[in-house]
Amino acid sequence: TLRFDVPTGATVTAVSGPGLGTWRFNPATRQLEAVLEKPVSGSYGLRVVTQVAREGLPYSAELRELTVLDAASQRGVIALVADDGVQVTPGEPKGAASMYPGDFPADILNAESGGGADVKRAYRYQNPPVSLTISATRVESELRATEDARVDITDERIQLSSRLQVEIAKAGIFTLWLELPEGFDIDALSGDDVSHWDEVKEGTRAVAVHFTRQAQGLRNLNVVLSRQEKNRLDEVEMPRIAVRGALKHTGSLAVSTERGLRATTVKREGATEVNPRDIGIQQTGYLAFRL
Repeated sequence: TLRFDVPTGATVTAVSGPGLGTWRFNPATRQLEAVLEKPVSGSYGLRVVTQVAREGLPYSAELRELTVLDAASQRGVIALVADDGVQVTPGEPKGAASMYPGDFPADILNAESGGGADVKRAYRYQNPPVSLTISATRVESELRATEDARVDITDERIQLSSRLQVEIAKAGIFTLWLELPEGFDIDALSGDDVSHWDEVKEGTRAVAVHFTRQAQGLRNLNVVLSRQEKNRLDEVEMPRIAVRGALKHTGSLAVSTERGLRATTVKREGATEVNPRDIGIQQTGYLAFRL
C-alpha cells in the first residue's frame, strides 16, 4: 500500500499503475491510498492525476508537490505546461530550483500530452516541501485583415461584396467580430469553418461570426451587403466592413456604376486612388483604390 499527502484544494481524479488493485482519496484527511495487488520492489511508476478547479481566466494558484508518506527521501521535477492561448507567469519557487525546460523527462511529457506539449518552465527539487505560485492569463489574439472589396451602385441599390482574408496569430478564436456600415443588410456571409453568425447592435452595427472550431492562421470570409436607395444619389460614402480589433486592414476597393451613372472621387481618407488595372480590373468605367 502506498500513501500520499495531497495538497490542499486539489482533488484526485485518476490513479493508474501496473498491478494497482484499488485506490481511495479522503478529502477530510487529504490522504490518497493506493493498494497494489501484490508486493513490488525496485522501481515502480504510479500515475496520479489531481486538479484544482478555477472558474476562468485570469486566475492565480499555488502549486505543491504530492508527498509520499513514510518515504526515506523524495526528489522530483515539475513542469508548467500551457497551450498557446494561455500565458503562465510563475513566482519565485520555494524548495525548488529552475531547470532547463528541454531537460524535463520526455517520456513523462509524452505520456501525459501525446508529445505536443510546450513546457513553459521547469523545476527540480531534492526534498519536500515545495511551493510555487503562478498566475494564468489569456493570450490576446493578433488580427490582420486583407480585403478585396467591390461596390456596385445603381439608381435603386448599393451593394458591397467583400472577400476578407483574416490572419489570426498568437491565440485562436471561436468568434470574429465584423463592424458593418449603417443601413446595410446582410445578403450573404460564408467562409472557412464558419458555423453561423449573429447580427447585434451595441452602439454600432456588428456581426459575430462563429467558427466550428478554434480558428488560427488564415481564414477566408465572403460577405455581401446591400442597401436600397429611394432618393436620387448625389454623393455616396463608400461602405466599409471593419474587423474589430485588427492591427492592420489593407486591400483594394473597386467602384462601379450602372449605365447612365458616372462616379468621381470627391473626398478620400485612408485610401489611394489607382488605375483599375493595378488591381486586376480590365473593364472601363471603374474607380479603384488601395486601402
